[in-house]
Amino acid sequence: MTDSAAMTKANPSFDLDIELTLTKNNAKRKIRVGANITFERLHKIIGAAYNWHECHLYQFLLFKKGEPEEMPSIEIVTDKEDSFNPKTAKLARRAKLCDYLDEYKYILYIYDFGDDWSHYIDVVGKSDNCDGKLPLLLDGENDAPPEDCGGAEGFADFLEIVNNPKHKEHKGTKKWAKEQGWEPFDLERARLCVYLAGNPGRGVRVQDS
Repeated sequence: MTDSAAMTKANPSFDLDIELTLTKNNAKRKIRVGANITFERLHKIIGAAYNWHECHLYQFLLFKKGEPEEMPSIEIVTDKEDSFNPKTAKLARRAKLCDYLDEYKYILYIYDFGDDWSHYIDVVGKSDNCDGKLPLLLDGENDAPPEDCGGAEGFADFLEIVNNPKHKEHKGTKKWAKEQGWEPFDLERARLCVYLAGNPGRGVRVQDS
């Protein structure tokens, strides 16, 4: 095999540990993604892992050391006009993981600037030639919130209601949750959704019957 052919077949990847901060039982996901994807595609993959529906804006903040009070080195956004510094911000649809994650191994991904869902991402592994289909949800634990539930405190209230059939708002809240597309975390279902989010056109997002 020639060197050029070997380079063509190479499939570099990153392993990412993601933790969505909640009032308790943080929702954790571990994913393996292609190194050559954009941050826009990573946003879609994370959304599939957490059952977000891409209803809101988002941004990625990249850090070198991951220390308290450290200022982000790179800001990756959907629109530079919405960034802290439009002159230095990068666009999510253009910026690729391979150009940043070797140097910046600590990331804050914020989804929905109202509910302010903060996902802390650590780059925990890299392969120069991943053997397997990507992206892959490797593991996960704990439920993620429904869209527009009012942030971490609102999600805590939501769980208290849906887990208590005697609560006066139980029936209405469960109906609302279904309308929001919320469901408890299921690894196999989420694994399929993650793969489809990284491979548009390969299938249809799973829907309840």
